[in-house]
Amino acid sequence: MKIFDILGSEYFKALTGKYQNIFIDCLEIIYNSYRTELSYGIDREILVAQMCDYFERNSSDDIQFEEGQDVFHDSRSKASEFLRKLKGYGWIEYEFDNNCDTCF
Repeated sequence: MKIFDILGSEYFKALTGKYQNIFIDCLEIIYNSYRTELSYGIDREILVAQMCDYFERNSSDDIQFEEGQDVFHDSRSKASEFLRKLKGYGWIEYEFDNNCDTCF
């Protein structure tokens, strides 16, 4: 079996593009948030709030991943889009259960 059969062909895309440093910072936020939890996940809203904090402190620029795509202006839309991208690249997974709406 080959590595990209397991990871997917877009796994490293987050680390090679225009926003690679922001992706690394977001992964660090996810790791640090997840590490302090007693369970094997974290509520999505808690994570979005922490990432919003990051974007408010560090990134006042609008974010547009590709020409012609949506432009993200506010910290909440940036946080949500980075989480969506990380999920699409295979870095995180969503889990739904009775205790929280969306956990990672």
